Amino acid sequence: MLAENLRTDPYTVTLQKEVETTLAELIEALQQPQQQKKGGGGGGGGGAGQEPLLPNSAELKLLRSAQLRINRRTVALDQARPSGAPLDGVLKGETQKIAERQAEIAEMTVKILERAQ
Repeated sequence: MLAENLRTDPYTVTLQKEVETTLAELIEALQQPQQQKKGGGGGGGGGAGQEPLLPNSAELKLLRSAQLRINRRTVALDQARPSGAPLDGVLKGETQKIAERQAEIAEMTVKILERAQ
């Protein structure tokens, strides 16, 4: 990687923190169902279908967290934007990534709603 591509501005620091937060939330979400199973998660009745990795409540929690991350990234990007100046290539790319992630979250929300019906 070229040194000129390395950034240490506040926006980059915010992104790093978001990655760390995301990983911590995923680990927590995956550990909770495992602990419930170990603790005597009794009663499973019949269905031959495969059990979901996460309960619906955990999926919704992660979806909410993802939306909050998008909101924080949007605010951080706005703060990193030079006032009155056009966005540089990196920040334009970040804007596109945020928009794509928002679309993914919307799609996941629809899928969860469809499964709940």
